[in-house]
Amino acid sequence: SYAVGANASLDDLVKHALVHHPSNTAAEAKVRRLLAKVPQAESLPDPKFKLSSGAMAETAAGRVNWMAGVEQALPFPGKLREMARAAGKEAEVAAAQLEAVRLSVASQVEQAYWNLYLAKRTTQITTQNRQALEAVRDSVDARVAANQSSQDDQLRLATESGKLEQTLIQARRAEASARSRLNALLNRPSGSDLPSPQFRTSGVRKDLKGLVSLAESQHPSVVAAGASREAYQHRLNRAGLERFPDFTLGVQHAAVSDSGLAPSANGRDQLFASIGVSIPLWQAPRKAKIEEGRAGIDESTALIGATRASLRHEVEDAW
Repeated sequence: SYAVGANASLDDLVKHALVHHPSNTAAEAKVRRLLAKVPQAESLPDPKFKLSSGAMAETAAGRVNWMAGVEQALPFPGKLREMARAAGKEAEVAAAQLEAVRLSVASQVEQAYWNLYLAKRTTQITTQNRQALEAVRDSVDARVAANQSSQDDQLRLATESGKLEQTLIQARRAEASARSRLNALLNRPSGSDLPSPQFRTSGVRKDLKGLVSLAESQHPSVVAAGASREAYQHRLNRAGLERFPDFTLGVQHAAVSDSGLAPSANGRDQLFASIGVSIPLWQAPRKAKIEEGRAGIDESTALIGATRASLRHEVEDAW
């Protein structure tokens, strides 16, 4: 746990929550994890070393004792580039999602803060009303005793007193709930001390149309969906390149013995290069990758529309 100052403002509490809330920490770690995938996607596979020995062929130059070679796989040009770009866009998605998490945490802190303020003010006002009602009841009791008022007035006051007591119980329960919620958002024990919430105005009321337009274009959820669509586009580009073969380049050395069956044996070692080409034969998985990319683009495009519709509602409701 950590201490929160007695004079901490709402902005201070939001800053504490953004630093300490686990969902924010998890989203930051996700960004780092996906960024680490970019150099993996753009790197060549490790080369392979081969060593052969045993009863090997005998040439005119002599018997081959052993062979060693190195091979390097080379994907068709563009494949690694598209995968790296797709990985970079996925990291952008995570970064935008991180901003969305930060906005959500800040919003929840503000809501809990104002719920706490409302509950405390309700408790204060209801307590004052109950004290005023007690004074009125003492006066009515005295009038009833003097036959200057009826017991109906006492019954009405008792009913009102019961309503105030119920309101007070609900307000105290709401205060405890808001306090627990706020401490949870700050990642602190539920019983930790909190500063007394202070009222402040929300500033100048902005134009609704402008706010909706801003949310539809710049909200992190929209940015994340747009980056996701671009990531699927790069995956689709990579899938289109799968119809082209990959290559394997190799260099091999054969150690030849200078003794052999042929009188011409001279023991001259052999050095040669090789090139291999993959055969893109099976088309079913390649077609499936293309369909996956197209479906992902359609999914992200629809998600952008759904997100914007939801944001319009949220902005109008908040406004």
